[in-house]
Amino acid sequence: MKTIRLENTSYPKMDNKKRNKILVWDDATWYIKAISIPEVEINESEDLEILIDRIKLLLWNILDFWNIWNYRIINNSPIEWWYSAPFKIYLDLSDKCQLSCKFCLSSSSIEWTNELNIEQLKRIIQEMWELWVFRVKLWWWEPLIYPYIFDVIKLLRDNHIFVSLSTNWKKMNRKIAQLLKLYWVKVSVSMDWNLENNDYLRWKWTYKQAINAIKILKEEWVVNLSIRMNIIPVNFEDISHIVVLAKSLWIKAKFCFCRPSWRASIDSSMLVWFDNSKYYYEVLKYLNSPEILPFVSIDESMMFEQPEELKTYIWWEQICWAANRSMHIDSSWKISPCVYMWKSYQQWKIYEDWSLINFWRWEIWNAFAKMRNLQEPEWCKTCDRLCKFECPANRSHFNGWDTTWPDPVCLKYITNNL
Repeated sequence: MKTIRLENTSYPKMDNKKRNKILVWDDATWYIKAISIPEVEINESEDLEILIDRIKLLLWNILDFWNIWNYRIINNSPIEWWYSAPFKIYLDLSDKCQLSCKFCLSSSSIEWTNELNIEQLKRIIQEMWELWVFRVKLWWWEPLIYPYIFDVIKLLRDNHIFVSLSTNWKKMNRKIAQLLKLYWVKVSVSMDWNLENNDYLRWKWTYKQAINAIKILKEEWVVNLSIRMNIIPVNFEDISHIVVLAKSLWIKAKFCFCRPSWRASIDSSMLVWFDNSKYYYEVLKYLNSPEILPFVSIDESMMFEQPEELKTYIWWEQICWAANRSMHIDSSWKISPCVYMWKSYQQWKIYEDWSLINFWRWEIWNAFAKMRNLQEPEWCKTCDRLCKFECPANRSHFNGWDTTWPDPVCLKYITNNL
């Protein structure tokens, strides 16, 4: 199914590029495309079929819509200057994990007891469908521990919502791998460093078990599979090992830097330019090299050459997803624009049925408005890179909650201080 979401067509103060935009999501290819279009006047009394015909004509030169019979058009109430609903929701099904990694972003434990109610999840997934949230990320703790994990995944896929999942692999077996393949789930397996470092920072014997889990997923033809690794100061020298491993398994290695959260902050797992700039820059040179880049996936801020297509869906030059294109729901139904931001940006009101859009539109609470109106760092105002506002949580963590200073892993900032 193709889904088209019309964005902010009712605000005449906006210029054409920002107010006349559609989002197209293809459920078969898992690809989202943002397109600026000529002005579309939306008449609430207009027959839906007439509106569809007008949109099809408008897209004749952009998409091959005449050959598509399975599609729908979403026209949410617009929010001035922002997208009408999130693209993506990060969802914590429970707060349990079998491991206790030293750098864990969520301070996980098998002893925690929170988990989301399956009946309430059914209602929230229905709201996601109506708003057209195109993607859900199951993550943060260990999602495969959740007793109704595949009931949730089936509900999401039945509603044409793409599912990605990060796992520590501990519960992986052939039956689970087959179900992940059945529902076309994008899977990333968390691994870090070589055997010695991985087993020290995660758990003894976990390296070999992770390799076995990846092999099971490969043998069961889970096609959208990657190794996920957080770059922290102690593993700079081991990154090439993960790349070689990924290449040998014919999958990609995904790299990102640690965010300021729980044990990652306490155990000094964060990258800081004045301590690590030389080593971090060498890592980025390696990951961006022509012979390595095809085998890895890296954050936009790590890219030496950022793809022009980023411009199509970034508004106000904010590449950070929080409150702009995503929101977070934790295992006790607390809502926030970003799980990494400090408490004034975290939601302590419990989610009530059918209120996702109320949070997004800041009708219940103003944290989303606060996040969207963070001041741009002076450093970014003269920069032509596309990663501005890359991580407000990182900036605030290292600068005394002041988000106007540059991100300590800003590529431009690092190269100027080498």
